[in-house]
Amino acid sequence: MSAAHIAGEAGRAEGVSPPSQGLAGGSGGSPPRANRDPVCGMTVSADRSSYPLEHEGVTYYFCCAGCRRSFQENPAAYLKESRC
Repeated sequence: MSAAHIAGEAGRAEGVSPPSQGLAGGSGGSPPRANRDPVCGMTVSADRSSYPLEHEGVTYYFCCAGCRRSFQENPAAYLKESRC
């Protein structure tokens, strides 16, 4: 899976951090960053253990397969647009 790119996107989900170059595998390097699951709001690590899913160039992370599936079925229900 390639790293997602989010530089300067309007309308990205609140609480989603830009992904690193590739997903952290948990060995070596810096510790995983925290992200917010856009479905339930739970804080999760930005790594492979957190059910990553790329949507429109942004990688989202989830606490469980159920939250990932809910988001995948209807992303618009969980994404908020930024308004200036």
